[in-house]
Amino acid sequence: MESKQLKQALDVIWFQRLIRTITDEFSDYPNTQVWQAFEQADWPSLSLMQRVQAAARLLYPPLVALQANEAARWQGLLASAADFKGLAGLVFPQMVMDYPPESFDLSMQVLAKLTEYSSAEFAIRPFIEQDASRTLAQMQAWSHSENHHLRRLASEGCRPRLPWGKALNQFKQDPTPILPILHNLIHDSSLYVRKSVANNLNDIGKDHPEVLLAFCQAWLGTSTEADWIIKHASRNLLKQREPRFLALLSLPNTEHIELLNWHSDAQVKLGEALHYAFELQAAEVLGRLRVEIQVDYPRPSGVPLRKVFKLAEADYAVAHKKISKTLSFKPLTTRVYYPGQHKIQLVINGEIKHQAWFEVIV
Repeated sequence: MESKQLKQALDVIWFQRLIRTITDEFSDYPNTQVWQAFEQADWPSLSLMQRVQAAARLLYPPLVALQANEAARWQGLLASAADFKGLAGLVFPQMVMDYPPESFDLSMQVLAKLTEYSSAEFAIRPFIEQDASRTLAQMQAWSHSENHHLRRLASEGCRPRLPWGKALNQFKQDPTPILPILHNLIHDSSLYVRKSVANNLNDIGKDHPEVLLAFCQAWLGTSTEADWIIKHASRNLLKQREPRFLALLSLPNTEHIELLNWHSDAQVKLGEALHYAFELQAAEVLGRLRVEIQVDYPRPSGVPLRKVFKLAEADYAVAHKKISKTLSFKPLTTRVYYPGQHKIQLVINGEIKHQAWFEVIV
């Protein structure tokens, strides 16, 4: 569920600024007519992406009558797009999605420029669906670019399960066509790009954990950048305590770890926070530990929602460590809390070391 603050960024003032900026590039643009059409839309009821789509439908068609030459039309729109960064600029790639140029090469040139201002990972996906071979060849070229925006687009645009974007079912079924792009980016110097590669691999792991495992085994230890990507790409399977991925990170068993002085509140009110604390003790040193809390949240369906929160991950050269944390039950747009019994478990290196129950009350 999206944040209301994100949605509000695409407000009336934003749309007025779009009209004004486009009119600066196209002097005979029918701004009054476009504004009247906007006023008829039920803007407050539209979601974030619905606002992006509605704005593209309102703004672009009048340009076709003004400028028949597609290259000149998009040149003017690119000049306008330079003033809109981030979310505010998503309307321009949306125009490419809804009104793609007849020329594939022009489409790619426009998206390559737009991704520098905002992002084109949504807009590239219809081109993948229509002509995967040609579009992936372009994305392969982008993966070698000196421009980190283009390298990120090469990865982010072909994610099988892009949030807010249409799933690429062909890659959910068979992700192998996109692996060469990820190979090209595995040592990328840009954190912006590495995050995208890790998220792409994480998507792949949801449908094909064996493909992710093979990828990780091939690249683990080849560079600090590759190791960072592999660790973040494996996060969901590590949280699920999948033995092959725990072994991949060479996490030792926890027989030498003694749990001391566990305490967790027996009850917490909705809107407040549960407090818990514990100590870890070893005869010599604690060593390499991945410490997590696993919480089962009850649901009306009777099937609990399990969430895993990483508390710490380090190589501890000490024999004793205290950890004290809180678990918030403040209402979120992304999660609904229900009263009742909850289970909390302490997980160390994939092994459950302790579990307790607490009650959430109104």
